[in-house]
Amino acid sequence: CSSDLGPALGEYERADVRTTLGAAAASTVAAASGTGILVYSDDLALRLVARNGNKVQSLWSQTLLQDLRDKGIISPDEYHQAVAQLIEFGFHFVSVNQADLVWVIRDSAWTPSSRVAKILATLAGPDCALNDAVNVALDVLHEIWADPVPHAKKIAFLDLMIQALVTGRNGTAV
Repeated sequence: CSSDLGPALGEYERADVRTTLGAAAASTVAAASGTGILVYSDDLALRLVARNGNKVQSLWSQTLLQDLRDKGIISPDEYHQAVAQLIEFGFHFVSVNQADLVWVIRDSAWTPSSRVAKILATLAGPDCALNDAVNVALDVLHEIWADPVPHAKKIAFLDLMIQALVTGRNGTAV
């Protein structure tokens, strides 16, 4: 280690920090803190500790995908597919919007499948703010109603959407 890493590494030798983050994660933040490098991690707790405790910038898979999409390195379809895969692989706190959800529905041939239900579940509480979830849900439902989808499928999507919105929330408030 170079001499400028000493204080940063010393902080991460504390038992409470190492217990909370784990030895590898604590070392990662310490190294980034001492050098100013960017931390790439899908661990929200690690990114928050890095940012809040040490002013270390970080990114995770979705922000990397957004950057790749914005720079035209991946197509919007590839981005939507990757976002769906993050959710399917069990990533937490994945941000979705109307375009992401409609892409999954279209990719599922307008069939209200378990895959679609899992993706729509990102709108559930308490992780997703109620107003944001309702706004996205309304935008998606508007898109579904505007397409020539059989009425029974529209009702099935409405049911899936309501299920997602009431999960983790007071149903009356929804």
